[in-house]
Amino acid sequence: MTRFGLYGFELQDLDHIGMSKQEIPGNTGVSDIDTKHRDLIGDQGKFELLTEHLYERIRHGEDRLRVVGHIQLKHQIQDFLNAESGILSEEARTRCLRLPQ
Repeated sequence: MTRFGLYGFELQDLDHIGMSKQEIPGNTGVSDIDTKHRDLIGDQGKFELLTEHLYERIRHGEDRLRVVGHIQLKHQIQDFLNAESGILSEEARTRCLRLPQ
């Protein structure tokens, strides 16, 4: 299993195409992730422009795409499960325990 994630959003990317963001806490159950969550605001056309813009940045050598392989995911989940109390909600801990190893 391989997961891909775009992590290279920068404020100027959103400004470049006229999108905005709203700071709303996430609901993953991982406090460090949830506090960094942002909702992107825009219609379908704006998201297409954002995708094209990020694709162009990647083509020009910018590091905007993160590939997370099975082993990395397994270790991240184990780190979450071993984290100190308060970092991971009980609901998130239960979901992690249900994931296939």
